[in-house]
Amino acid sequence: MKHILSFSGGKDSTWLLFELIRRGEPLDEVVFFDTGWEFDEMSDHIKSCFDICKYHGIETVTLSPPVSFDYLMFDKPIQERGGGTHCGYSWCGLCGCRWGTTQKLQALDQYAEASNGKVYVGIAADETHRLDKERAPFKIFPLIEWEIPEADCLQGCYKTGFDWGGLYKYLDRVSCKYCALKNLKELRNIRKHYPRVWDELKERQKRTSRPYKGEGKSVFQLERRFVFEEERLADGLSITNREFYSLLSAVLDGMEASL
Repeated sequence: MKHILSFSGGKDSTWLLFELIRRGEPLDEVVFFDTGWEFDEMSDHIKSCFDICKYHGIETVTLSPPVSFDYLMFDKPIQERGGGTHCGYSWCGLCGCRWGTTQKLQALDQYAEASNGKVYVGIAADETHRLDKERAPFKIFPLIEWEIPEADCLQGCYKTGFDWGGLYKYLDRVSCKYCALKNLKELRNIRKHYPRVWDELKERQKRTSRPYKGEGKSVFQLERRFVFEEERLADGLSITNREFYSLLSAVLDGMEASL
């Protein structure tokens, strides 16, 4: 029976990798799905983890989507319910459409089923709500069995010397660079600390008519909001009171009118 770790590179799957090795649990392969949209820091982290696997004699496998995520986002013909078509799914995560996650899980599940093995999945002990979407006879969840929560996974990785180049300092989830599920705090930090990624988000916004975070929240509108926040804070003014939101609405309305 082949034992496979489904590896995202995040804190939970990384700590699960270390714990499987430390506890001497059977582990034959570590399988990663490369979206092509990873942060550079995440790519470096995965390479380091793969080096550890090599040292311990564990095979590593990198899966890729059959077509690029850029094609799926912008160019794939999508059949509409009314009978027409449009090009591309647009932002992954927008309005609950997590097409990238679907691609990833399908590829990993197909690989596992073809391997006729058991798959370790890095769901932490305080994330049992995720089990509803992960139930399969070939999947096992050691972090839940060992009662290891998310915070312990992150701190364990930090103590081992892995910090993802600071990603977890600025992001709650180190998911794909362009995921539309990122919150405002994460987006402020991306704009400030990862300006190249922010520029990439703006370039992608130019190629789709759908606003990044929904109506009135395109990447450009979010950027205008963040600039307005910075101006208010520099003047010692609030960015959470009624006055702020009233003025912000006027600023964004003026931006819309100028487009």
